[in-house]
Amino acid sequence: MYRVIRKRFVCRYHSWGYDNSGELAHVPDESGFFGLDKKKCGLTPVTLEVWEGWIFINMAPVPEVSLQEFLGPMADAMAGTEYQNPDHPIVLRGEFKANWKAVAENFSEAYPIASIHPKTLGPLYTGQPNPFSRPISASLYGAHRSLSLWLNPLAQPFAKSKFAQWLFPANHSVTGHPSGNADQLGCRAQRREPDEA
Repeated sequence: MYRVIRKRFVCRYHSWGYDNSGELAHVPDESGFFGLDKKKCGLTPVTLEVWEGWIFINMAPVPEVSLQEFLGPMADAMAGTEYQNPDHPIVLRGEFKANWKAVAENFSEAYPIASIHPKTLGPLYTGQPNPFSRPISASLYGAHRSLSLWLNPLAQPFAKSKFAQWLFPANHSVTGHPSGNADQLGCRAQRREPDEA
């Protein structure tokens, strides 16, 4: 982990620059803005807290609870977890014509995957040891939860799938035989997804 300290934040749209305290420090063609009071144009303060190297921002002017209080027992349960490739996450986006609760419940477990996606995701989450993709574990931590899903270490990732590339390590071969021992692959395959508040 390394720290980079910058003297100025610059908006790439208009190139206005702000110092580390959020004060407006530089305005290109400042003389063309009549009556500009830079003291009134600083950045809006936000609450920032760091946990396990992750930065959490709370947009509320005064947070109702601290980050530690919000995370509660999940902070202890997830402390020390190693995240692979944190600088290269995969973001999955989609639009659904459905109630958000139906979508949230659909993505909370893997039971229907084999039925709905038998040729794509199904083989990744099912296999002889776990044909119905039963979860490895499920835990509740106050307002949060974690769920660990089983991932088939012998599955063959289908071509051009960013999702499969995210699930499998780079050394996983297309023949389904990982170059490494199964225990290591099993550890990489377990994902814990905290519930977002």
